[in-house]
Amino acid sequence: MSKQYLVTLQGGGDTIMFIVGQAGWDYIHQDYPDFPHGEYSMTEKVPDDCVLEMDKKKVAEYRAYGPEYKPEECCVTTGSWDNDRALHLSGLYKNYERYPRGKKFEDQYTGCIY
Repeated sequence: MSKQYLVTLQGGGDTIMFIVGQAGWDYIHQDYPDFPHGEYSMTEKVPDDCVLEMDKKKVAEYRAYGPEYKPEECCVTTGSWDNDRALHLSGLYKNYERYPRGKKFEDQYTGCIY
């Protein structure tokens, strides 16, 4: 990852911090999804370059939960599609318990854990 972006999610007294590259950042910030008429949620495909950027060990652990757990698919909702994407990625990138010092970030995203 040449460019690095910090993603921080907080809620219920918990904090998740992880670093994404350009592909992860672009995915979180994609435009509003085209929801089917009358639907408030849908499953969307995570871009291939974002999947390639994910931590391989975490992807294997995620898949081990069962066939319905697919890192390349994310459930998004009409009110929080960007946060839904960040939550999905949080389990698929290396997490940090403390602020990763000594790293320079292009930008930061802050969202919620719910």
